[in-house]
Amino acid sequence: MAESKCRAFLKENPTHTYAMSLLAEIANRMGYFDDAEFLLQKAVEFSPNDGELRLKYASVLRKKQKFVQTMEQVNILCEQFPDNLNYQAQRASEIMQNGDHESAISILERVLKSNPYNFSVLTSKGHAEKTLGKADQAIESYKNAYKIKPDHGEAFSL
Repeated sequence: MAESKCRAFLKENPTHTYAMSLLAEIANRMGYFDDAEFLLQKAVEFSPNDGELRLKYASVLRKKQKFVQTMEQVNILCEQFPDNLNYQAQRASEIMQNGDHESAISILERVLKSNPYNFSVLTSKGHAEKTLGKADQAIESYKNAYKIKPDHGEAFSL
């Protein structure tokens, strides 16, 4: 029902990026990642300065294991919005995905200087530290994440 309404609306409004985003979300939830990717790619072309739209596009690219393209999109986000800590944390996550945990930790530490209470960033930092064999530092990062959000089970990763 929602899908058919979105499609009908898009036929009348073919450059409406919010409708494209909604239809892409439906496709994504149904596992039609190629459709979601196409819709979000076009939406980003129509609205290149919409950060949230670009982040959705990067997320679908990541699901499709298109890591180089994902990194390109995240880098664009960080260039367009250098003060957005969420985009910086996403960049660190993508860098970790590509195996450069030291660089990711550096980015996460900069994010934590601005927002020391971000339990998710602390957890990601712990994961990177654990991967590098820095168990004591990882434990400290996980403990700090747990202090902020005691029900955050991912902090028990070690």
